[in-house]
Amino acid sequence: MNKSFILNILLGLFKHILVIDFEFKQPLGNSPMLVCMVVKDIVTQTTKKYWLVGKKKIDFPFPIDESLFVGHYLTAEINCMLQLQLQKPKNLWDTWVENKKLYNGKIKSGYGLEACLSRYGIEYPLDKAKWRDVVLGEKDDLNKMFT
Repeated sequence: MNKSFILNILLGLFKHILVIDFEFKQPLGNSPMLVCMVVKDIVTQTTKKYWLVGKKKIDFPFPIDESLFVGHYLTAEINCMLQLQLQKPKNLWDTWVENKKLYNGKIKSGYGLEACLSRYGIEYPLDKAKWRDVVLGEKDDLNKMFT
């Protein structure tokens, strides 16, 4: 099946197709402590990046009701959105859920974002372990994320 066929169907249904990712720290039993968010609209190719340390609320850069949200394990992203007092999106495409449905019983592990991307020949664009250590405080300075 042609990728553009599926994309054309989605474009007919949604004004924006947003790939979203948050980085956060979440001590056991507590709400997430947000660090940053990146959201890319694959329709307009617009990318927005937010530093969220200390923020309690933001204005979301796209209309939530007119958008399809794409992400890996979106329950975490939705929880972060709620933390910022944003409305919960109704239109979701969770790559973790979709990969679980496709490969459940066929593989024993490998449902993380990097493994899922690898299965489709997509290279992960950064050193996730390094940045995860920074966000979780296992590196000295959050500002290292941007150097």
